Amino acid sequence: MTSSLRTKLALVPLCSLLLFWVWLLVMVSLNGPKNTVAKDASDYISAAQVLHRGDNPYDWHLVWEGKRKMVGLSEHTRGKQLARVAEPPVFFWAMEPLGGRSLALGSAVLEVVFALSAIVGLWASLAAFGRRRVVLPILIGLALPPMTYYIFIANLGVLVFAACSLGLLLARRHPLLAGCLLSMAICKPQLALPLAGLVLLFHSASWLRSLAGFALGAGGILVASAVTAGPITLLWWLEAFHSFTDTLRFQTLFASLNVLYEPYLPARVSMVIAAALVVVAGAATLLALRRYWGVRPISVRQIAWLWLLWFAVAPYDHYYDYIFLAPVVLSFLASRLPGDRARAVIILYAVTLTAPVQTGADHIIAPCLLFVVLAASLIPWPLRGRQSVQHVAAAKSYGTSA
Repeated sequence: MTSSLRTKLALVPLCSLLLFWVWLLVMVSLNGPKNTVAKDASDYISAAQVLHRGDNPYDWHLVWEGKRKMVGLSEHTRGKQLARVAEPPVFFWAMEPLGGRSLALGSAVLEVVFALSAIVGLWASLAAFGRRRVVLPILIGLALPPMTYYIFIANLGVLVFAACSLGLLLARRHPLLAGCLLSMAICKPQLALPLAGLVLLFHSASWLRSLAGFALGAGGILVASAVTAGPITLLWWLEAFHSFTDTLRFQTLFASLNVLYEPYLPARVSMVIAAALVVVAGAATLLALRRYWGVRPISVRQIAWLWLLWFAVAPYDHYYDYIFLAPVVLSFLASRLPGDRARAVIILYAVTLTAPVQTGADHIIAPCLLFVVLAASLIPWPLRGRQSVQHVAAAKSYGTSA
């Protein structure tokens, strides 16, 4: 039995699990509390209304008050501290027309846009690794819990994922355009920015052109924000990043390592630990740059561990942010190294089976899942039989795909 056939057979039970998961999520959407469905969409639309009035859309008190009235919540509803946004002002300016509609219609529009973004992102990720048959993989990707979570809550992160995936796809042939697309990472800087940086430094045919494109794209977002929403909104936006640290104790579903120390240590100690972890990841990146200097672009598989490291040390990852590791999983599936396809299957099952226990009372699960992903990615796979030499040769030569 070939490795490809074994992988397909191993994914059959996964598809059954995903069908059950999607059915469960649909039931929650139809029968769950009204403040849980497309909850991020209500934050965005409320922030757009605040901006339309000329007020600060990053003031969570104002956002919460608008959201409470739209959704019909009580003043004593829990979670009002989570009514925060952190996207560039131009996006809220673009969403202002939704503020004049019903919340149900506005949320539906955003969910459709983000679902289409998810499809584009998955297609781009598959195309980056030379996958031609994409319909079934895209359906599986859409049904994976992290992706359904993102669409379910209508979070802009799916749009960032699509832009980064397109950037990865174009980095080898069109580095300037890839850099422009990767500039969308500033909308989710704590996670997408380091991963976009890895694409710029390691997977682009010209990191200088990609960096120029990134600067051009980021500058365009800033200028567009200043023109459409006013220069003062850029200052409000920067201040919003600092205020987000106040929400950590109210958050659930964290996936990065900060949840293992953040709730139990003083704020200053936590900041020192977070900064130290970022320094470690930065040092590891510099070492990798030194090792691969002059041989770029290289494959994602060659530095998959670096993708995982940056994901782990990011200070504000959630369970659904695992979609940003799609290139890592696909790099395992495309790899000719022994055991890599099995690693990909392990990761997919781990992410799927963890979803039902993602509750506010069990917020440690997602970081523990990260250790499963790391173990599946890094533990050496035994070489067996006469093909060992061939696999070693493949390991040395592999690195031609994105």
